[in-house]
Amino acid sequence: MVTTFYLDLSITLITVTLIVVIGLLWGLFEHLKSQERIIQAQVRSREVLEIATQRNQEIIELSKQETARWELLAKAMAAKHEASGAELDALLDVYADSCTDTRPAIHS
Repeated sequence: MVTTFYLDLSITLITVTLIVVIGLLWGLFEHLKSQERIIQAQVRSREVLEIATQRNQEIIELSKQETARWELLAKAMAAKHEASGAELDALLDVYADSCTDTRPAIHS
């Protein structure tokens, strides 16, 4: 009778221990899956940020080019009142040359 009690007790303890160990391993597995998803999201965010930064740089460069073109046009218009026809024609030629579309394409 005492032997049966100890046998039942040891079986119960082994069963409880196995359940606890399996639960801990399952929790660890779920935690690792969660960490993997977080890392993947961070990598995607970094890639999106790099693309956005590159596009912003392209837009800044295009804005600089466009600003330079407008400045040339403003100089030409100001020179219209001050300069001779040859100087005005030269400024307008420079402006026209700058308007040829040499801008890089922005990819979406």
